[in-house]
Amino acid sequence: MHKLVLHSFAAEVIEYIYTQCQSDKERREMVFSLYGNYSLVLDEVFPAGHKMNASNALKHFMEAKPQIAGNILTKMEPIVQKLVEKGNQRHSYVQMVLLDYVEC
Repeated sequence: MHKLVLHSFAAEVIEYIYTQCQSDKERREMVFSLYGNYSLVLDEVFPAGHKMNASNALKHFMEAKPQIAGNILTKMEPIVQKLVEKGNQRHSYVQMVLLDYVEC
């Protein structure tokens, strides 16, 4: 998914899909998919029916799973750097990724 976010036309499509999501959980799942296979344990931390707060989901996730927190940040660093270099910060999807990275 991170390759699509780095492509200018694909990033526009992802932004459109992101803005059409009805719930915070759907949006967070899209953002978490950028973090690779770690999104598979998302349901362990945020079970069905849990109201996921969009502003601190990754921070809560890392507190619940500290053994993989460093790996997620290591994976995020080059992605965040490329997003900034490409100038895709205007997309709300990318802004959420940047917020997650800065908070953690």
